[in-house]
Amino acid sequence: SSAANDISAASALLSETKNSVLTKENEISKDAQKMEKASAAATEAEREYERLTTEYQNMCAGISSEDSDEGMTLPDQISKAHNDANDADARAKQAKMKIAHLTKTMKSVEKDMKKEEKSSTQLATKKEKTTERVESIRSKMSQIDFSESEFSALETEKIDLENSVSNLEEKVDTLTAQLQGRLAFNYSD
Repeated sequence: SSAANDISAASALLSETKNSVLTKENEISKDAQKMEKASAAATEAEREYERLTTEYQNMCAGISSEDSDEGMTLPDQISKAHNDANDADARAKQAKMKIAHLTKTMKSVEKDMKKEEKSSTQLATKKEKTTERVESIRSKMSQIDFSESEFSALETEKIDLENSVSNLEEKVDTLTAQLQGRLAFNYSD
């Protein structure tokens, strides 16, 4: 039974040792990852140091190391900056002129708009008055006792009477001419 206890203790110790080994392997793996990250950061820091050193040396020599002005000397950079400033100044003047022109145009348009609004108001007033007059006339017309058939009959009668007058005038003219013909005599000795 002592051997069974020894085997059991040895088995427990073996199991505990396996667990300790697994734990240590995990810790070693994590430490290896940390070392890889630290190594990559150190490599990146060395590259940045080299870049900054080169940039510092170029600045001391009067050469720009920026991408857009690569290889330009300090006088060339100053000349470029001067030209850029002149371009910016010209664009600013153009913008000011455009603003002044648009402001002037806007004032003119506002003035025209006010005239048109006044004209529109006057036309609206005239329309309102005219509408009132039309309604007044319609109201008066509706109060008039008007019959279309009576009007047609009167119109026909008027035409007949005008024709009769015309015929009578012709007869009067004929009779007048005949009477004058009888009365007209020549006196001779």
